[in-house]
Amino acid sequence: MILKNKKRLTPALFSAEMALQNYLGNKTETRRPGISKLFESEKLSFSHMEYIETRAKWAAVFEGEGERFNCFSDFGGPGDWLWQRETFSNNADMDKPIYKADYEIYPQSVISKTKWTPAIHAPLSSARLFLLVTGVRVEQLNKITGKDAVAEGMRKSYCYDEATLAAALDDYRALWNQLYRQTFPWESNPLVWVITYQAFTPQQFEAQVGQTIKELITT
Repeated sequence: MILKNKKRLTPALFSAEMALQNYLGNKTETRRPGISKLFESEKLSFSHMEYIETRAKWAAVFEGEGERFNCFSDFGGPGDWLWQRETFSNNADMDKPIYKADYEIYPQSVISKTKWTPAIHAPLSSARLFLLVTGVRVEQLNKITGKDAVAEGMRKSYCYDEATLAAALDDYRALWNQLYRQTFPWESNPLVWVITYQAFTPQQFEAQVGQTIKELITT
């Protein structure tokens, strides 16, 4: 979806756990697979992100041996927006959507009769967070550091000693394989998109882009 300011708005799936970390402000980046193995050639290396005017899209530029190739980003680039797609429910007992990530705050009487809508089917109207993309790059998955894992929402601590960072990295490795073991296992060390972002509420998003969510839904 193209906004009035020419920036893109794209849905991004998050598990309930990671959606909560976004909401709490503990998560400021995400790694996503999906880069063709054609770009994993030893002859090519990621150079930079570039906005390709003819396609009106951001692309990762790979270069090597005098050649250049563009890998277009499904997550936009700096200045574009993602909206958080997460498991939710329009529960009849509540006056607004409830989210699986927050199930602990709801009475058991509500949760017991809640029918959840999977994140993949969540509409824009259910979004409670909008993520302003601040950076995009491409790197090998195993390049992630302990500090990166903390930024991925694994652990929050006021003491980032070596043991804490190592534990955060272990947690992230386990999460990755939980999500992608069948297609992009950690051990295969695939190329991944690394997207950094800042979270905004729906009201803040509307003020930033000069459009209401209702307008976007009806266009």
